[in-house]
Amino acid sequence: MTGSVEAGKGWSTWLKKELTWKKELILIKVIQFLYSGGTSSILPYLTLHMQELGLTVAEIATVYAFLPITSILGPPLSGLVADRFGRFKQVVVANMVLTVVLHCALLYVPARPRASIRMSCGPDGNVLTWSCNTCHQQLNNTQLQLTLQLCEFDCVSPPSELSVCVHEEDLATCHNYSLFDQDAMTLAIVRQHNGDYGKQRFLFILGLATVPLLAGFTLDWHEASVGYKDYSPAFYLGAALCLVSAALITRLCFTVEPSGDKVVADLLKLVTRPEINVYLVMVLVMGSNWGFLESYLFLYLETLHAPSYLMGLTLTVGSLVGMPVMLIADAVVEKLRRPTIFIISFFIYAIRHIGYSYINDPWLVFPFEVLEVFTYQLMWVAAITYCSILAPKGLLATMTGLTGAIHFSLGRGLGSLVGGHLINNLGLPAAFRAYGGIAAGSGILYVLIHFCYIKKKLSAREEERQREAGECLPMMDNDAAHVLVNQVTAESSL
Repeated sequence: MTGSVEAGKGWSTWLKKELTWKKELILIKVIQFLYSGGTSSILPYLTLHMQELGLTVAEIATVYAFLPITSILGPPLSGLVADRFGRFKQVVVANMVLTVVLHCALLYVPARPRASIRMSCGPDGNVLTWSCNTCHQQLNNTQLQLTLQLCEFDCVSPPSELSVCVHEEDLATCHNYSLFDQDAMTLAIVRQHNGDYGKQRFLFILGLATVPLLAGFTLDWHEASVGYKDYSPAFYLGAALCLVSAALITRLCFTVEPSGDKVVADLLKLVTRPEINVYLVMVLVMGSNWGFLESYLFLYLETLHAPSYLMGLTLTVGSLVGMPVMLIADAVVEKLRRPTIFIISFFIYAIRHIGYSYINDPWLVFPFEVLEVFTYQLMWVAAITYCSILAPKGLLATMTGLTGAIHFSLGRGLGSLVGGHLINNLGLPAAFRAYGGIAAGSGILYVLIHFCYIKKKLSAREEERQREAGECLPMMDNDAAHVLVNQVTAESSL
């Protein structure tokens, strides 16, 4: 009995400790909430907005393919500027404002003129006629369903039913991200106040859980009011939250280790290390899986007649499961090791892709959304904390910026491009299954490369780190020496 009471006190003490926020880290948590809520209110609806403008799936894929050409350069360049001059707040705020302006500008892109059908009353005044010759034979008696909106009958006796025949040739006619990753800033503040990165992501995930659902309800209400689909309320809601978070960033106080004078040499060291290259390719492929889902899952759900609030609810469900995990994310990542997290993520992506392809009811999407805790929440904590281990001295912001650019820009563009062409040639369900095979194959390849080659490289780096730490120990007092040894040991636990 005493043991159970002590165990209960232990859990309550641990929970109280985990839920107690350091005063110095509260502001960064609020910023994470506003930023994640703002971006997640816009990004999932970009594909649907482009479809409303009249773009085909193939054209949407091409648009996403061109976006990374410019956006991939933004985070590394911004990171270099921030590292070189130490102007982190100014760079973040400027890029966030630019992101908001450019995304809202998408709402003012004119829609493509849609194909229209023009009808007139027949000679006897009581039927609608359209000459189509022998199109029934050409279409093998295919039945088409047309929806007529905002129209009136001027015939003497309007028909109760309308049958329309369409020519075969007519049938064919009718059928930016933030440029600087906030993660560098978060890592700097977490290090400064001895906090955990995963716990700062708790409110980031809370933003994903609440704001998209609110945006979905708002879109459904707006559509019911105006009588047509319009995604501008979600865009404006996201823009407002991002601007508030940008304003709060100006209130932050933090320092980041500035870059040295040999920036080019450090960059060459960054891109010539095999373990870093494998890591970046892994992030790219992982980002392509994320980008495929971000670009086309809502499109798939729309074919299943899912309302907008259900689309927002998909983010809510995945985030609610991930929120408690963020309290122990750093410990889980250290326990399982980062490569293991990446391997698990690849195979969970395969399960999600293939699982989505077999659902026929949009509500069945939620069991697979729960798995996002592995493919996004834990994976991203592992990826970003890996940067602090892999990054050369003074290039933490550059490394995190490059990681974010590859995953969220280049990866999304790759996933959208490949996915769009798969959908165009195979259809939505088959495309999801094909990407499931890509995810599984990538996971197997990463296992082979890591355990057959990269693990040896990482062991060599660990020995090098320990030797460098040992050389520096005589210059420090005993307490500082122990802190350094513990830090090197923790960071080398891969």
